[in-house]
Amino acid sequence: MCWVAALVLAGPGSASAHKGKAERSLNLEVADGQLVALVHLRVTGDDKRRALFVLADHDHNGRLDAHEQTGLQTQLVTRALFGIRLLVESSTVTLEGVQARLQASADGPIEVMVHGTTRFSPEDDTVRITTIAGAERLAVRAVPGKRRLISASRGRPSRRGIYEAEMGSKDALSLVFGPASP
Repeated sequence: MCWVAALVLAGPGSASAHKGKAERSLNLEVADGQLVALVHLRVTGDDKRRALFVLADHDHNGRLDAHEQTGLQTQLVTRALFGIRLLVESSTVTLEGVQARLQASADGPIEVMVHGTTRFSPEDDTVRITTIAGAERLAVRAVPGKRRLISASRGRPSRRGIYEAEMGSKDALSLVFGPASP
């Protein structure tokens, strides 16, 4: 299954609600000729988490069976990717080998992780991320890999060498990577 990183899917969810919130992040790493992307969505707080769980639990037995989990995972993958466009140089890229993993329990946070890769040749150096109007806040992290980040349009490095920036609705961020490390 391939997902286009420029997915503009059905409606965005609210980024926050009474006694709960949704946190969304995009982690990027350049490794062995490819750009690795991991999008993570975490829904916390009793009200927000409970609402998602109740809507997914079609038979109302307090547990999510395989069919209900698949439905919830599809909904959360759509929400996690909503409004994110990923470009290498000036071309929108398609993520390949996409896999998603859902973690949901009746009393803990509900999370989905979406992992995929795209080609990032030695000649490539720029990754651009854009969000559309209405997209939820997105924390972007560039983690150290085979090629280190040498500049960014904004953000800051953390103590662990991970670059971090926040993106909002209708936003853009550029990351420039140096040559491969030996």
